[in-house]
Amino acid sequence: MRDIAWFLLLPFAFLLLPYRLDTKKIGVWGFSQGGWITPLAASRSKDIAFVIMASGGGVTNQEAEINEQVARMRRQKLSDEEIKEAIAFMQLQFQAAYSPEGWEKFQAAIPAAQNKRWFNRTWARIPKDDWWWQWWRMNGRYDPEPVLTKVKVPVLTLFGAADELTLPEIVPQITARIEAALKKGGNKNVTAKIFPNANHDLSVKLDNGQWAAPPEYHTTLTSWLLQRAANKK
Repeated sequence: MRDIAWFLLLPFAFLLLPYRLDTKKIGVWGFSQGGWITPLAASRSKDIAFVIMASGGGVTNQEAEINEQVARMRRQKLSDEEIKEAIAFMQLQFQAAYSPEGWEKFQAAIPAAQNKRWFNRTWARIPKDDWWWQWWRMNGRYDPEPVLTKVKVPVLTLFGAADELTLPEIVPQITARIEAALKKGGNKNVTAKIFPNANHDLSVKLDNGQWAAPPEYHTTLTSWLLQRAANKK
């Protein structure tokens, strides 16, 4: 009955918003691919009070794809030479998305690559009419750096040092690039936090085998949000 009562009240909940929320203190939180989207929203809207970027953003889509696949290849125990070959092949697949000439070069390279151990980490088996290629034509060359220079509100970045979808040595570089781009645009209200042993979901594995938020995660997040709510710098 209680659930039904709440359901009946939902259509009228918007009437309470002016009395319960300060609409000038509403921000956006983007996780993974949302790390590219939230700064874009903040660069276009004056109604966003802050930005949180978690486990995403800061590099081009092509860089993110390469980092993810190289991280997977390392876990597969591929050699440095094999990974170097794979990266060269991936550069061809990116070009395949952008032009007919790129597609031809990519197709021509497939026969020599199909027996490589890294072949299944590439897009070689994706049909030409698949939606994937259209997505990359639209988004593959997106560079977040110019957008970040336009973000003037406080920004919090949260990353895991053991993010399985990128390379551990790249994580500090990503946060540094985000901070540099924001400061280039005059934004000095930037906070970066990298959690040791945390994965892409910002979780750490406990001794009992369960997964949980890393130490300092909740205190970092809540203290930062409370500062924003109090309009503190």
